[in-house]
Amino acid sequence: MLKKVSLNEAFELISKGKKTEAQEVLDILIKRNAKNFQALHTRGLLHMEKHENKEAQQLIEESIKLYPYDLSIGLTMVYYCSS
Repeated sequence: MLKKVSLNEAFELISKGKKTEAQEVLDILIKRNAKNFQALHTRGLLHMEKHENKEAQQLIEESIKLYPYDLSIGLTMVYYCSS
């Protein structure tokens, strides 16, 4: 059984600099719901920070498929492609 966690918990961990723990929370959320836009996008951003480009691209592309007109994702991809 997956640990009970929330997106807010992941954001709080990120704000405290505990990104490894936040990644674990996000992974649980994604396992629970593979269409969790915010978890996918945030997990992709954390991969991007670590220069794990393949993983970042995969997760961010998944979030784009869910919300193709979300400006924040488009800007993320512009940044990603220009890096």
